Amino acid sequence: MYPSEIRSDMIRYPSQDGTQINAYFSRPVAAGRYPGVVVIMEAFGLIEHIKDVVRRFAEQGYLAIAPDMYTREGSPDPTVMDQVLKTMFSVPDTQAIADLDGAITYLKSQSDSNRKVGAIGFCSGGRYTLILGCKSKSLDAAVDFWRLHHSGAAYPAAASLAYRHGADALLPAPGPVRGGRPQPLPGACCPSTGRTRQVQEDL
Repeated sequence: MYPSEIRSDMIRYPSQDGTQINAYFSRPVAAGRYPGVVVIMEAFGLIEHIKDVVRRFAEQGYLAIAPDMYTREGSPDPTVMDQVLKTMFSVPDTQAIADLDGAITYLKSQSDSNRKVGAIGFCSGGRYTLILGCKSKSLDAAVDFWRLHHSGAAYPAAASLAYRHGADALLPAPGPVRGGRPQPLPGACCPSTGRTRQVQEDL
């Protein structure tokens, strides 16, 4: 039974250093206990598409929040790639993860939270999802979409899930990205739990 009505607002919550982070928050209106999800934006910023993803999660019965990862830096023009890339690369990983951990804390503090929170990220947000899944002590699940490895290959999000569940990930992995789409690598698979632990140590 999905919620019949949701409420969506721009809010602010404290990061770990006390900085107030802008975020888009959507939740079911009906009383209940709901799981939470942190939706991690792409490099373009907190654009309407990401807000729509947040609302769709709320419509499925989640407390959903998308932090503005550029709260301190200011949002770039999403149509100007030079601005997008400059802003994206100006955000330190430690700052980003602290801001995301703050979002987890915020969701778990809500009176209608069931105290379970996952994260889902897209493109550069997928990379943050992997790091958050390895670093955070508060995150309960992580799904990383199209994270780019240093090798240039893109993998779907099974690494952090595999680590948490103690089983090898067997999903087919795409290869290098060409024309905006991952290309398949015959016989390839997602990182095993051993590889995931190695990634965690590296991070």
